[in-house]
Amino acid sequence: MSLPIPHSATLRSGQGPATLDRLPAGRIAFCLPAVEPHRYPEPVRCPYPRCGSQDVLLRQLVPKAVRDPLLRLVTARRYGCLRCGRTFRVYPQGVGPAQTSLRLRHLSLLLYLLGLSYADVPRALRALGLSMSKTAVYLTVRAAGVAVTGPRRRLRAVPVESGSGDETPSSRWANRWLAVELGLDVLGNGIVRVDVFQREDLAALLPWLEQVAAAAGAQMLIRSDRAA
Repeated sequence: MSLPIPHSATLRSGQGPATLDRLPAGRIAFCLPAVEPHRYPEPVRCPYPRCGSQDVLLRQLVPKAVRDPLLRLVTARRYGCLRCGRTFRVYPQGVGPAQTSLRLRHLSLLLYLLGLSYADVPRALRALGLSMSKTAVYLTVRAAGVAVTGPRRRLRAVPVESGSGDETPSSRWANRWLAVELGLDVLGNGIVRVDVFQREDLAALLPWLEQVAAAAGAQMLIRSDRAA
């Protein structure tokens, strides 16, 4: 799926990176799909071919470790089929057999669409204590079938000062037009925030950001910080 950009979406050119300590012209928060650890789909029949019996019984609750911005452990339900005798698992909403949650996969896709490279997405996720390989990011983007065109520009990490001299993962990435920051709001919902520095650029970038949000399955909340 491509993300077409209006021909009117042009960015102001400039020399050098933006100054990151100034107030942004607009601030956009991206809220990703929730993982609901206590909500399960009800199995209606045995999932195995040549069976399909509706006589299934909950047999066991099984802990499952997940990689997710907010959760580290969920519970899977293990069912047994009374006809064929085989078992299968049902996972909470937003979790599947894979180790990464749906929310983490959407987050990695969103960061890539905003301008981080395949190699930089895992570096950014480390700022949230998350682990995801470059290959996993690539496969997530490829599975989504998204091709970004238009004003997507490479984002670079904003250095983080560390007294120990060790490399500290950066939660803030920027180019001369916008900055992307990872973090959680007071409710634990907002994970990605985008600050656009100039009002002229905000008007040009909004159509693109709206399509990026839709492609990543995220809700976009916009706040303009300057008067027109």
